[in-house]
Amino acid sequence: MMFGSKLAREVALHDDECHVMFVSRMAKANSYRNLDEFCWMTNLPLSGLQTMNDETAGLLSAWSGVPKRRLQRFALTGHNVTTFGATSVRRSQLEMATLRVCRHCLCQDMAAGHGRAVTRPYVRAAWRWMVIGTCPIHGCDLEAISAGDITAWIARRGDALCWNLPEIREPDLADVYFSNRVNGAGKASEFLDELPAYVAAEFCTVMGHFKNLPEDGRARNRIPDGFMNGSCRREGFLIAKQGKEAVLSFLSHHVHAAIETATEFMDIYGVARRWLRKFVNDPDYRPVVELFQRHAEQHIPMEAGDVFLTEVKERQVHTVRSAAVEYQLTPDRVKNVIEKYGFTTTTPDGGVKAARVFPRAALHEQLVLETQFVTTPEAASLLGCTWQFLDILLQQGHLPYHANSEDYARVFRRISRESVVSLLARLKAQRNCVSNDGLVSIHIATAICHCKVPEIVDLIFGGKLTKVSWSGDELLLKNLLVDPQEVLPHVALDEAENYLDVAALEKALRTTTVTIDELLKREVLPVEMRRHPRTRVHQRFVHPVAVEQFLDKHISLSTMARENGRQIAGLKQTLDKEGIKPIFEPTGKIARFYRRSDVQRLGLA
Repeated sequence: MMFGSKLAREVALHDDECHVMFVSRMAKANSYRNLDEFCWMTNLPLSGLQTMNDETAGLLSAWSGVPKRRLQRFALTGHNVTTFGATSVRRSQLEMATLRVCRHCLCQDMAAGHGRAVTRPYVRAAWRWMVIGTCPIHGCDLEAISAGDITAWIARRGDALCWNLPEIREPDLADVYFSNRVNGAGKASEFLDELPAYVAAEFCTVMGHFKNLPEDGRARNRIPDGFMNGSCRREGFLIAKQGKEAVLSFLSHHVHAAIETATEFMDIYGVARRWLRKFVNDPDYRPVVELFQRHAEQHIPMEAGDVFLTEVKERQVHTVRSAAVEYQLTPDRVKNVIEKYGFTTTTPDGGVKAARVFPRAALHEQLVLETQFVTTPEAASLLGCTWQFLDILLQQGHLPYHANSEDYARVFRRISRESVVSLLARLKAQRNCVSNDGLVSIHIATAICHCKVPEIVDLIFGGKLTKVSWSGDELLLKNLLVDPQEVLPHVALDEAENYLDVAALEKALRTTTVTIDELLKREVLPVEMRRHPRTRVHQRFVHPVAVEQFLDKHISLSTMARENGRQIAGLKQTLDKEGIKPIFEPTGKIARFYRRSDVQRLGLA
């Protein structure tokens, strides 16, 4: 045979046919026993058919009449990644040693083709890509046959080729898509179509792996069967085919499910991160790298300089602790802000707590505003006083504060830093003492003046004292000094010597403390708050005239019984029968008082 002459019998090359198996059909049609014999007689190495360089393609084009360009459509051109039909695939994912076929397709070829029956069935190039596990037409699994020559294998099987065919099923949408990508059969997914087919297949497998994780999102470090996992790829394709927004939404749901239990936040993306970090600089993977990098920066806490796939430029997500560090707040205060603005999660027992992470931009202004306020312990530290002293300032209104909302069970008081600074500045302006001679601390002044700390505090911050200073160079409220002689006129005793306190009232009315408390509570006796002459404490007093007026008009049940020689129980029955009621119905051990005008007709008063 002349190497430049055309073979006697032509065989049509199908657009989706594996070119090596086309040579097998052409050899059989021209009476060669098999492909090996054809290659031996033409001095063509079998490996040369796989790569189909220009010389080999030229010879085969001359023999078959098929243009070189068509013969080279599925030629392997790269080492790791090779062009394959209308796309590119990993060379390691192409089945080279054996053939994978759909016998339904081969039987249809045999029934519908032309020429010798044994040369009619042809091998689809897409079957060689191991990512595709089922026939995109009949849905059955591709069968692996231990043969490298399709026509020789068909010749041996004869009529048995179409016996016991597998069940026809609904085609796998992922296998249909990737088969079309190989054959260039149009676009089906805007997002996946932008990626090389092998990258899209790997991406779908990773997404499907996330989809198949447990409900809590706990990551598995490996994909079972790796990128050949058809189940994961199928699940992932159903997500990815809907577009980029659907992918991002799914990833957000995945992160949300795992974030509360993750020990290492980056492990939430574990499989994807291990897959992509070695392809960071590969242009084929750039869209996927950017997608995962951007999504991770927006959903898990990382600070500037951290490396996910590429280096993080700025923090976009905070934890409670990282926010506390950035804004110089306590973790509890950060949690309060998080909960207030609705960034919460549900606890196992059905409760609600602050979310573990939150978007920095969402709460930045609120946290900055929170830094303008201090808690009561922080304010006490800035002012240099105890929390008790600070509480006096708050209660007396010398230091304004803001209470948290009613949503919280515990009340927190927030004090603006500006108010604290203003209070200290006002004290400094008030100081006009040349020296501290004759000045004493507030506690010593209370002993000298027989008064309480709140009274002196009110005098100082109410601007009623002119001689206010402090010990030491720094103004600290605990070191304040006052002149006791200046304090005394402001805390002079009330004229309470002639008034009756609770103890004196018990003796005057010959009754118990609980009865006096009830009389005062019901305002039967007029109460005045006065300073006690001995303790200097404001307490309840009643003027003696008011007591005399009360006794002139009222009498207790026990006094009536004593004065009339009657028993209390019997006397009460008599009064009840006559319809005479006490001024109020007491409970417990509180005494009964009656109006004298009511009991006089019975001769009891």
